[in-house]
Amino acid sequence: MTVDAEVSVGAAFRRIGMTLLALSLLVAVACAGEDGGSPNVTPTVIATMSSTPTVSTSPSPSPSPSPSPSPTVAEPPAPTPQIDFERTGNLVHDNPGLPPGLWFLLYEQPGAAALTVELEFAAESSCVSEARVIACDALEPGSRVVVAGVLSEERVRVVRLEVLATP
Repeated sequence: MTVDAEVSVGAAFRRIGMTLLALSLLVAVACAGEDGGSPNVTPTVIATMSSTPTVSTSPSPSPSPSPSPSPTVAEPPAPTPQIDFERTGNLVHDNPGLPPGLWFLLYEQPGAAALTVELEFAAESSCVSEARVIACDALEPGSRVVVAGVLSEERVRVVRLEVLATP
């Protein structure tokens, strides 16, 4: 081979190499994600001496997801019970004629004598005095209160009790 032939073959290989490099860069830019991240496909440049370079894309193997910790699922809040009892009255505890150890509300209704209803406290019950939350077991007999709750059978499940005045 002559020197001129070697130069022309060398120049041809350089041109092919530069073309391949340019095509590779174009494909990489075209395949990159919108956020500038990694492309979703891997470009493969195929060239032979007898043909012009072509570019094919094939899906990149998906990296296996690393196990992530299970998300903590918060319990949905309990539905607010439908309040169907709201009365103002006085707290009664261990009164003669009533079962011992239970709280009752003594209240009035127009056209009726004094009425009593048993109060049932639960963990969800809220007791308030002077705009502060208090423990429901710290109530004082004789206190003037407003009770809001759910009436069932012969008792009221207390949702909220507000102390208006203490004896």
